[in-house]
Amino acid sequence: MNPTGEPHMTKSNFLSLLFISALGFSPKANAYFSTLDTGDTIGAGKYDVSVEPQFLLDRYDGANLNGRFDAGINEESTLRTIIGFGEVNFQAGAMYKYIPFPDTPNQPAIGIEAGAIYAHVQNSSELDLRIHPLVSKKVQLEDVKLNVYGSIPFGATFRDGTTYYPIQLAGGTEWKIPQHEQFSLMAELGININAAFGYVSFAGVYYFDDSNIHRQ
Repeated sequence: MNPTGEPHMTKSNFLSLLFISALGFSPKANAYFSTLDTGDTIGAGKYDVSVEPQFLLDRYDGANLNGRFDAGINEESTLRTIIGFGEVNFQAGAMYKYIPFPDTPNQPAIGIEAGAIYAHVQNSSELDLRIHPLVSKKVQLEDVKLNVYGSIPFGATFRDGTTYYPIQLAGGTEWKIPQHEQFSLMAELGININAAFGYVSFAGVYYFDDSNIHRQ
């Protein structure tokens, strides 16, 4: 007790509380913050669309089905819109990707994605502000061309007057389908660090440009 009779927060109590928070023991958490992106940009006038089944690994049983549409802005940036349904009743949002350091023989691609998502989860609405640092590197394995990537997505979630800080570790790869450069397949594993969920996601991606849109 302190002199006023109120409980005193000792250093050991503070460290214990911090440790519990780091383990992710949050009463409410979020699962649908997959990255599913590499450090590649598609360029102005080019687009891609992807469909993602996402399977939750812990906290809750269930799955989500998410769709993404990417539009190239320039050689360094892309705008992504997101919509999804499932265990998360509904989500919609947008992310801006900026890659100042492209993938070269001497370095991986390095950049960041940031944006906001509105979601309805278990009878509650929430706003999620997201930041996804991103690193990726192309790898050639005989006849297989992979683009391996990693991220530590984090952000702030505002729900029912309370703020949560979900953090995850995410990693995955994109595989360009031989003979069909317009198509690729992706797989990603997400691990909960704090106030989030683990998940496994898969996606099919289709790339196109203005010529596809205007083609008769």
